[in-house]
Amino acid sequence: MIISSMAKNGAILTAFALVTTGLVASINALTADKIAEQEQLQLTAQLQEVLTQNRTTTNYLQIALYLLMKRLVHTLIKLFTVLVKIINPLPSLFATLRQMVTVGILTYLQPF
Repeated sequence: MIISSMAKNGAILTAFALVTTGLVASINALTADKIAEQEQLQLTAQLQEVLTQNRTTTNYLQIALYLLMKRLVHTLIKLFTVLVKIINPLPSLFATLRQMVTVGILTYLQPF
Protein backbone atom coordinates (compact mmCIF):
# COMPACT_ATOMS: atom_id res chain seq x y z
CA MET A 1 0.00 0.00 0.00
CA ILE A 2 2.69 2.47 1.02
CA ILE A 3 4.98 1.34 -1.79
CA SER A 4 2.30 1.76 -4.43
CA SER A 5 1.48 5.19 -3.01
CA MET A 6 5.16 6.13 -3.16
CA ALA A 7 5.43 4.88 -6.74
CA LYS A 8 2.29 6.80 -7.70
CA ASN A 9 3.60 10.00 -6.10
CA GLY A 10 6.96 9.50 -7.80
CA ALA A 11 5.26 9.07 -11.16
CA ILE A 12 3.15 12.19 -10.58
CA LEU A 13 6.22 14.18 -9.59
CA THR A 14 8.13 12.95 -12.64
CA ALA A 15 5.25 13.80 -14.96
CA PHE A 16 4.93 17.24 -13.40
CA ALA A 17 8.68 17.86 -13.80
CA LEU A 18 8.59 16.75 -17.43
CA VAL A 19 5.56 18.91 -18.26
CA THR A 20 6.90 22.05 -16.57
CA THR A 21 10.36 21.58 -18.09
CA GLY A 22 8.75 21.15 -21.49
CA LEU A 23 6.70 24.32 -21.02
CA VAL A 24 9.74 26.34 -19.97
CA ALA A 25 11.76 25.00 -22.91
CA SER A 26 8.98 25.73 -25.41
CA ILE A 27 8.44 29.26 -24.10
CA ASN A 28 12.19 29.84 -24.26
CA ALA A 29 12.29 28.54 -27.85
CA LEU A 30 9.38 30.79 -28.84
CA THR A 31 10.78 33.96 -27.28
CA ALA A 32 14.56 33.57 -27.73
CA ASP A 33 14.72 35.21 -31.15
CA LYS A 34 12.54 38.16 -30.15
CA ILE A 35 14.57 38.71 -26.96
CA ALA A 36 17.85 38.62 -28.90
CA GLU A 37 16.42 41.07 -31.44
CA GLN A 38 15.29 43.47 -28.72
CA GLU A 39 18.68 43.25 -26.99
CA GLN A 40 20.41 44.03 -30.28
CA LEU A 41 18.13 47.03 -30.87
CA GLN A 42 18.79 48.30 -27.35
CA LEU A 43 22.54 47.84 -27.77
CA THR A 44 22.47 49.67 -31.11
CA ALA A 45 20.51 52.54 -29.56
CA GLN A 46 22.98 52.78 -26.68
CA LEU A 47 25.90 52.74 -29.08
CA GLN A 48 24.36 55.51 -31.20
CA GLU A 49 23.74 57.59 -28.09
CA VAL A 50 27.34 57.23 -26.91
CA LEU A 51 28.76 57.88 -30.38
CA THR A 52 26.84 61.11 -30.79
CA GLN A 53 28.01 62.47 -27.42
CA ASN A 54 31.76 62.39 -27.95
CA ARG A 55 33.90 60.96 -30.76
CA THR A 56 37.37 60.80 -29.24
CA THR A 57 39.60 57.71 -29.51
CA THR A 58 39.38 57.14 -25.77
CA ASN A 59 35.61 56.98 -25.99
CA TYR A 60 35.79 54.46 -28.83
CA LEU A 61 38.00 52.24 -26.70
CA GLN A 62 35.60 52.64 -23.78
CA ILE A 63 32.68 51.76 -26.03
CA ALA A 64 34.49 48.69 -27.35
CA LEU A 65 35.31 47.57 -23.80
CA TYR A 66 31.74 48.24 -22.67
CA LEU A 67 30.29 46.24 -25.56
CA LEU A 68 32.74 43.40 -24.97
CA MET A 69 31.87 43.25 -21.27
CA LYS A 70 28.16 43.42 -21.98
CA ARG A 71 28.46 40.55 -24.47
CA LEU A 72 30.50 38.53 -21.95
CA VAL A 73 27.87 39.05 -19.25
CA HIS A 74 25.13 38.12 -21.70
CA THR A 75 26.99 34.91 -22.64
CA LEU A 76 27.54 34.03 -18.98
CA ILE A 77 23.84 34.52 -18.27
CA LYS A 78 22.93 32.21 -21.15
CA LEU A 79 25.43 29.61 -19.91
CA PHE A 80 24.02 29.83 -16.39
CA THR A 81 20.48 29.45 -17.76
CA VAL A 82 21.46 26.32 -19.68
CA LEU A 83 23.22 24.88 -16.62
CA VAL A 84 20.16 25.53 -14.47
CA LYS A 85 17.97 23.75 -17.04
CA ILE A 86 20.33 20.77 -16.98
CA ILE A 87 20.81 20.63 -13.22
CA ASN A 88 17.27 21.56 -12.11
CA PRO A 89 15.54 18.25 -13.03
CA LEU A 90 18.35 16.14 -11.54
CA PRO A 91 17.18 16.19 -7.88
CA SER A 92 13.70 14.96 -8.83
CA LEU A 93 15.24 12.34 -11.12
CA PHE A 94 17.53 11.14 -8.33
CA ALA A 95 14.62 11.10 -5.88
CA THR A 96 12.56 9.02 -8.32
CA LEU A 97 15.44 6.63 -8.94
CA ARG A 98 16.08 6.29 -5.20
CA GLN A 99 12.41 5.61 -4.67
CA MET A 100 12.36 2.99 -7.43
CA VAL A 101 15.43 1.25 -5.95
CA THR A 102 13.91 1.35 -2.48
CA VAL A 103 10.65 -0.12 -3.76
CA GLY A 104 12.61 -2.83 -5.60
CA ILE A 105 14.67 -3.73 -2.52
CA LEU A 106 11.61 -3.79 -0.27
CA THR A 107 9.78 -5.96 -2.77
CA TYR A 108 12.76 -8.33 -2.97
CA LEU A 109 13.08 -8.55 0.82
CA GLN A 110 9.38 -9.07 1.35
CA PRO A 111 8.54 -12.71 2.21
CA PHE A 112 6.67 -14.63 -0.49
